Amino acid sequence: MTSKVAKLQRASLTNPARVAVNTKYTTVATLLQSYLFFPFKYKDTYLVFLLNEMPGQSCIVFARTCNDTQRLAFLLRNLGFKAVAINGQLSQSSRLGALNKFKSGERNILIATDVASRGLDM
Repeated sequence: MTSKVAKLQRASLTNPARVAVNTKYTTVATLLQSYLFFPFKYKDTYLVFLLNEMPGQSCIVFARTCNDTQRLAFLLRNLGFKAVAINGQLSQSSRLGALNKFKSGERNILIATDVASRGLDM
């Protein structure tokens, strides 16, 4: 928080609550994170393009639904990518198996729903 924002806070708020993030847990410097906007009907095409730009790299792709994770993993495998899906509709043993394939490098693309991705320890 800059000093100007702190002054504004003191001048305009009554009993403000301050929330801070602990810096003990940080993102590694080598992690590449991106957020891109493009038309919905071209999402699969852009995903394939981006994955082709990073051959052999490990990546996690977040999908909207469980069905989307399965569809994308199937599409990518048919195009020659080593993709595996993880979502809440899979059994626990299937989820652990998919996660272990990703961790071991047997599969380098993990397609996950946001719900399935919570608590992943990489």
